[in-house]
Amino acid sequence: MPARRLAIALLSAGLLAAPGTWAAGSAAAAASAASAGVVRETRPLPVTGEPVPSLASFDREVLALMERWGVPGGALAVTKDDRLVYARGFGYADLERGRPVGPDSLFRVGSVSKTLTATAILKLVEKRKLRLEDRVFPMFPELTPPAGTQSDPRLARITVRELLNHSAGWDRLTSLDPMFAPRLTAQAVDARIPADARTVIRFVRGRPLEFTPGGRFAYSNFGYALLGRVVERASGMGYEEYVRSEVLAPLGITRMRIGRSRPADRPPEEVRYYDAPGRSPVRSVFPADEELVAWPDGGFFVEALDSAGGWTASAIDLVRFMAAVDGLPERPDLLAQDTLRLMWLRPQLSTWMLSNVWYGLGWYVRPDGPRAAVWHGGTLFGTTALLMRITDGRAFAAVFNTKPDEAEAFLWEVEAVLRRAAARVDAWPRGDLFPHWYPGDAVPRPVAAEAERAEKDAPPAFAWDPAGMEECRVVFSADPLAAGRVVTSGRWLPGDRWTPDEALWRRATALSGDGGSLYWRVEGRRGDERRVGPPAVLRVTAGAPERAAAAGGAADGRQR
Repeated sequence: MPARRLAIALLSAGLLAAPGTWAAGSAAAAASAASAGVVRETRPLPVTGEPVPSLASFDREVLALMERWGVPGGALAVTKDDRLVYARGFGYADLERGRPVGPDSLFRVGSVSKTLTATAILKLVEKRKLRLEDRVFPMFPELTPPAGTQSDPRLARITVRELLNHSAGWDRLTSLDPMFAPRLTAQAVDARIPADARTVIRFVRGRPLEFTPGGRFAYSNFGYALLGRVVERASGMGYEEYVRSEVLAPLGITRMRIGRSRPADRPPEEVRYYDAPGRSPVRSVFPADEELVAWPDGGFFVEALDSAGGWTASAIDLVRFMAAVDGLPERPDLLAQDTLRLMWLRPQLSTWMLSNVWYGLGWYVRPDGPRAAVWHGGTLFGTTALLMRITDGRAFAAVFNTKPDEAEAFLWEVEAVLRRAAARVDAWPRGDLFPHWYPGDAVPRPVAAEAERAEKDAPPAFAWDPAGMEECRVVFSADPLAAGRVVTSGRWLPGDRWTPDEALWRRATALSGDGGSLYWRVEGRRGDERRVGPPAVLRVTAGAPERAAAAGGAADGRQR
């Protein structure tokens, strides 16, 4: 049994108290206990969060995965049709203190951060503050190359699109990844150590490209670090500030933030990170820190990775974000449908021409039935994360507080395990756990009318998210702001789906005039408490030859 796996088992059995870091303490203690012939009765790793009997396959698969790979702690969140149906923590957030992982524990998510950066860029494109064909380096004339070096003239041709799809000309497999060389890059431009992202840009301006921009795909952390500065230049805000206010805040996500390298600078709800067994401590990137550190605790500069790999999040936060960029009709998206299609479109690069998988704008994409599967993984020393949506409305976020030596194989197994667990589910829960974690959700919202346009003589079915309400009713009005002027409404109704009878529908559609709009909202009741949801619009036509089949009438009134 590998040392870490044995240490976790001993801790679960109560035979290993207060282990040290993997590099120095727990592995040695585990080996000592094993050599002493300790007889142990193992107990399961702790599991937190509400159990979901119909989804018990996820419990079994994740625990088995962690045992196989010797993973100290992890968390998993699962959505079905944009409803949170599963959120659980596994193992230990801190082995030394025996602190378990909670469903909402914060983890570094590595390159899953790139999905946030791509979304921020595309929001700026939608606001016409940026274009995908804009050339990037002319935006930063002040970031000059190191003295005695000369810029590759091809740098001036690199576009925003090429940064997003990793075709800008850098190849970390044949050259240095500057995001993980904070001392070298700072010294090259005579800047403060460790190098921040702007310092790294100056360093890269003095180095040649590996290939002509737009020529092929080559994954680049630096390219996404540069995109963070593009967000800042186009928005006039700091990168983290822009993402938190324009991408995350509208979703009710408040705890996500750029991580910190030193353990003392992290919030208490963030997990501790464990390096792969046998990896030696290193010199800290902070010159003032004289003691050797584990790689996750100062061996690299997390803060400089921000837009490329620096975010911390809970698994619940990640699936919440996914629900806002997945194109499903159940929740409003942050981006327009045309923008989402552009995000997942196959790039015109030779790398992907004959491939059934490609990298779009911030996501890996694989066609799989009527809707493509999209995902992004992330690894750093001490971190593994995966955010994935598959084609039948299911999405998963899995986060772990270690990175095995065979990180790519581990990520592939995580995906396989989640798909296998999902395939073993006979019945998916109909409820939604999001209101428990995001209190703002506990307001009933219109979700969709069955048709984007409805005939006056053919009432559509209405659906809503009751958000913990005991009863709900649909209210129709001619004015979206007429909260106090209810003209006609349905009865108080349990459940989350309803079709009005013909008499009520005639009264309601009379409000729309001849081929106008009808506004509707949901009112909810829980005990003596009443909640009023926001209005949604439904376009009503008279004598239409056939009903529209597309879903529409989202909660914010936008056409979907």
